[in-house]
Amino acid sequence: MATRQELENALVTAHNAGDFEAANLFASMIKGEEFDSETSMLGSIGEAGKRFVGGVGTGLVRVGTGLAELIPGVDDEAAREVQQDVDEFVADKLAYDPAYDENYGAQLGEVVGEMVPMVASLFIPGGGAARATQLATMIGPAVSEGGMDRAEYEERTGEALSTAERLTAKGADVGLGMLERLGIPTRILKGLPRGFFDTPQANPILRRMESMIASGLQEGVQEVGQGIARDLTTLAIYDPDRKIADSVMDDFTLGAVLVLCLI
Repeated sequence: MATRQELENALVTAHNAGDFEAANLFASMIKGEEFDSETSMLGSIGEAGKRFVGGVGTGLVRVGTGLAELIPGVDDEAAREVQQDVDEFVADKLAYDPAYDENYGAQLGEVVGEMVPMVASLFIPGGGAARATQLATMIGPAVSEGGMDRAEYEERTGEALSTAERLTAKGADVGLGMLERLGIPTRILKGLPRGFFDTPQANPILRRMESMIASGLQEGVQEVGQGIARDLTTLAIYDPDRKIADSVMDDFTLGAVLVLCLI
C-alpha cells in the first residue's frame, strides 16, 4: 500500500492525464485513509525511546503475571488480561505510534526495556534471595509469552487445552526461561576463533569490534535457539500446526542487535 503523499501525487497525475476514474479511486482511498502511515529514521529513534520506557514497566509486570500463572488456583486468563491491560495502558499513555509496530528500531527499544528487570536482578547482592530473583525475572516472562501463545491457539482453533497439556506447556516455559541462565544455545559458538585480534600489536578498537560481533552472534543464536525450542515444545504438546523457525531471522536480528546496544 502507498503512503498518503504517493496517493496524492498519483491523484494529481491521473487528473492531469484525464483518467478521472483512477483519480476518483485515489481520492476515495485518501478520504478513507487507506494508506500506509509514513515513518522516518528520526521518528523510529523517538519511538524506540518511548517503547524502552514502556518496556521497563510492562517487562516488570510480565514477571509477576507470568509467575502468577504457575500458582495453583490462579486463573491463567485473568493473569493474561492483567498483562494485556497494562500493555494497552502503557501504549496509550506513552502514545505509541502504530506505524512503528513492525519497525526494528522501535521493537528493539521495547525489547531492551523489557530486559531491564532481568539485567537489574544480576546486580542484586546476596545469596539465595538474589538467585531466586534472577530466576523469577527469567521464568516469569517466558511463562507469560507461552500463555499468550496458548490463548492464541485456543482462540484460533476453538479448542481448550487439557489440564495435562497446560501443565506440560508451563513446564516447558520454565525450561525455556532457564535457558537464559544456563546459556545452553550459546555453547554452539564455543569453537569460534575469538582470539584473532589478541596480540600485543593489535589495535584495541579491533579487539572491541571482535568482542561485539562475537557477542552479538552469540545472543542472536540464543534467541534463535529459544524460539525454535518454543516452536518444538508447542508443536509436541498441543499445536500440530505450529511452524518451526518461522521467525528465525527476526529472532536472530533482534537478539544480535540487542547485545550490541548493551555492550
